[in-house]
Amino acid sequence: MFIVILIIAIVIFFIILKRSKKFSFDSVVMVNGCVGAGKSLLSVKIACNSINKAHGIWWRRKYIYSKIFRKIKDEEEPLLYSNIPIKSRFYVPLDNEILRRKKRMNYHSVMLIDESSLLATSLDYKDKDLSEDLSLFLKLVRHSVRGSYRNIFGSYPNVIINTQSKNDNHYAFDRTINQVLYLTKSITFPFYKVIWCRDMLLIDSVQNDFDDDIKESLSTRWFLIPKRYFKKYDSYAYEFLTRDKEVVKQIVDYINVDVRDVEKFYIPSFHNWKEINASNVSLNDILIKFYIKEEVSEDESK
Repeated sequence: MFIVILIIAIVIFFIILKRSKKFSFDSVVMVNGCVGAGKSLLSVKIACNSINKAHGIWWRRKYIYSKIFRKIKDEEEPLLYSNIPIKSRFYVPLDNEILRRKKRMNYHSVMLIDESSLLATSLDYKDKDLSEDLSLFLKLVRHSVRGSYRNIFGSYPNVIINTQSKNDNHYAFDRTINQVLYLTKSITFPFYKVIWCRDMLLIDSVQNDFDDDIKESLSTRWFLIPKRYFKKYDSYAYEFLTRDKEVVKQIVDYINVDVRDVEKFYIPSFHNWKEINASNVSLNDILIKFYIKEEVSEDESK
């Protein structure tokens, strides 16, 4: 009997030792990276793994542990809330009423916010009601869902957020999150995609400069993601916003065109160029004269 107990104790010890060295997520995690780096793919994988783990523990507690330990009550089924459709039987569309705390998620649930800067930008701080709602939601999200199930095999995050730049986010996101996975590179194989990232700890997220916020880079991590996760969501989910727009496909034969003749080309700009000094020469005129190599007077070039 003593030998059996000793063996069990040794197995538990090695499990705990292995878990202590394994990467773990905070309750709220942000994934950063450039366009096409795999932010949504990694976020979806983390979210799907998290809800599967949560649902597995919930199922065992409801149908097995409750039969043995009478104190375990029926608990709410954890669900996956997301602002983009995900192929999961636990998926529930995320709406503004949840973020504004007018409704709540099921206990121990998981939330995925894709492209969070589209939800609220850094300029939305002027809306005091929105700022207060988002701040309270993120600060108290773990309380509202009663955290995540935790056991000897670890836990999972309650909120996964991804965005191209954390500086575009509403400051409520910026000041609440302290764990950031910054994607650095990725390699695509026939059936898998490997993503490397820097696991960063944000000590002070008040500054605007990204590098100043990061006081400690914990380590470089890599994730091996099966390509089947591409089928769980639409990597071009926001394409519907321009789906019905007119398509621009007029081809210009640059071989027979003098590319220095800028006046024949349209220069796109959202600026209404103001007059330079007291002259009537616009900046656009100066650019055109420069490109076609016409002399610019001293007054115009200032």
